[in-house]
Amino acid sequence: TVLYYKAVIAYDLNKFEMANENFKNISTNKQSIFQADAEFRLGFSLLKSGKKEEAKQQFEKVKSNSESPSHTEATTILQEVF
Repeated sequence: TVLYYKAVIAYDLNKFEMANENFKNISTNKQSIFQADAEFRLGFSLLKSGKKEEAKQQFEKVKSNSESPSHTEATTILQEVF
């Protein structure tokens, strides 16, 4: 929980590398209630840090998971941004 909010705050403060690292750690933890949200937010953080190809791959990962609550949004982002 603390790591998730640390990532969100880092993102809001434009500290994208720190946000990327924290979102990645959360997104790999299947036990975290923030796992799906972290996967989605990681895409934005990667995009903001100039890692466009990694961001695209991240949004594709979210899109490919039909059970993700951000599945539809990831699809839209892929169509409109990439």
